[in-house]
Amino acid sequence: MAKSHGSLTGIEGKIEYHPAFEELGALYESWKRSAINWMQTEKLSESEVEKRSNEKV
Repeated sequence: MAKSHGSLTGIEGKIEYHPAFEELGALYESWKRSAINWMQTEKLSESEVEKRSNEKV
């Protein structure tokens, strides 16, 4: 059975827990923080942030 990991609802409650999801979540949060930082400090638009993030991949 799936490892209990907080309160999950909807489709999240049906997905079996795997540690890789934690790593993906951490990467997503890092990318999000970078994007917000670029928008605030460098005054980039959303499309410019998207372009820059695609260059980094």
